[in-house]
Amino acid sequence: MTEQISSIVQQIQSKFQDLHKQLLAEREKNTVLETELGQSKMLISANQAQIFQLEENNQYLQNQLIQLNEQLESQKSAVLIDKDNEIDELVREIDHCISQLKQ
Repeated sequence: MTEQISSIVQQIQSKFQDLHKQLLAEREKNTVLETELGQSKMLISANQAQIFQLEENNQYLQNQLIQLNEQLESQKSAVLIDKDNEIDELVREIDHCISQLKQ
């Protein structure tokens, strides 16, 4: 009976040692994962700051584009008005030349 008890105790000790090894391995994995998680959080934080900056730059550039488009439209209108005035002046000059030729 003593041999049986001794055998059972050895089996229990063996299982305990195996479980202890597994626990140490899992703790080591957990430490590695926690380190990776910390690094990932820092990267996410840095990326969020960069995204925020890029969004601000995008908004600024969008506003600049709107202003430039408005200026372009304004200049187009001014050029069209100038061309209309030039055409009117040329028509008057042609009319004047025609009237001179008729005399």
